[in-house]
Amino acid sequence: MLVGETSSRKGTAADRVTAIFRLIDLEWVQRKTGGMSSGEGLIHEIRDPIFVMKGGKQQLSDPGVIDKRQMIEETEFSQVLAVMQRDGNNLSRMLRDAWDCRPVLKTKVRHSPLMVTNPFISIMAHITPDELRKKLDELAYFNGFANRFLFVCVQRSKEIPDEGPLPTEVLVRLSQATQEAIVFARSVGRMERTAEAAAMWRTIYSKLSAKPPGLLGATTARAEAQVVRLSLLYALLDRATEIGTEHLTAALALWRYCADSTCHIFEPVVSKHDHTAVVLRNLMRAGAAGMTMREIHELFSRNLGADEIRSILAGLEKGGIARCETRRGMAGAGRPREIWFIASN
Repeated sequence: MLVGETSSRKGTAADRVTAIFRLIDLEWVQRKTGGMSSGEGLIHEIRDPIFVMKGGKQQLSDPGVIDKRQMIEETEFSQVLAVMQRDGNNLSRMLRDAWDCRPVLKTKVRHSPLMVTNPFISIMAHITPDELRKKLDELAYFNGFANRFLFVCVQRSKEIPDEGPLPTEVLVRLSQATQEAIVFARSVGRMERTAEAAAMWRTIYSKLSAKPPGLLGATTARAEAQVVRLSLLYALLDRATEIGTEHLTAALALWRYCADSTCHIFEPVVSKHDHTAVVLRNLMRAGAAGMTMREIHELFSRNLGADEIRSILAGLEKGGIARCETRRGMAGAGRPREIWFIASN
């Protein structure tokens, strides 16, 4: 997911790569779609054959689609997020299952169910930071939808008033190299790490598995899986038969950029007028230690009323973002204290 302001030229980046793939797999490029609105719509583009019962016999009513690859380019991903928030919309679940490489995706529509076997779905999305923060609701954070994406902050690096297409010799060279990598990848079976890469992986695995508290943790919780996939891609691009330390190092570098992008995007924007953001940010910082009511009051130098603070905490609790525990002192002495935490801790 490319995240940048409207002037960051996100579309130009996609056009450069598409030009290369037009020389490699024109059919795949021409089948690229957008405008996701439902799980049914997603499956329909790569559906299996559909049979119906007529006269006591199964008859083919739809031949389906042979090519199960589906590249989706969403240049207005904010619209997709808005659609996903509608009651009964199953797009989020379908996309999560696709990312998990489920062998079969199917809808539960009673009269016209759809199914696809062994799909290969990939998504490239464009959105601005403000739209992403506003429309990616709390449920999408915590149900795992968000952390299945690689968030990449992008910006325009230079001004080129006379921009033209890629020089022919460059386009041909990149296309040939990519074609060779694709042909190689289709001939490879299960990929293993080299002994050095395996040792490196064991060293970094615990750190990748550690989950930061709160929303940031919810959006980066699949670090290990993302790095595994990226390292595999780098190895295949190198036409290597094993995943080496150089591929794992490259994958980690890209993941770190994505993780830093995620922190930049989703860290609450704190201002003296945004009291909810102040509470949320400090609960995230507190982590497993949590915060007492007294500590929360002191965030505002005790200038914010108790009723307003209670309202903020109730809203966070209702949204599944924060939770409260009541604790007594040593040996049960003293008045019970409320301790507030980010709900994911």
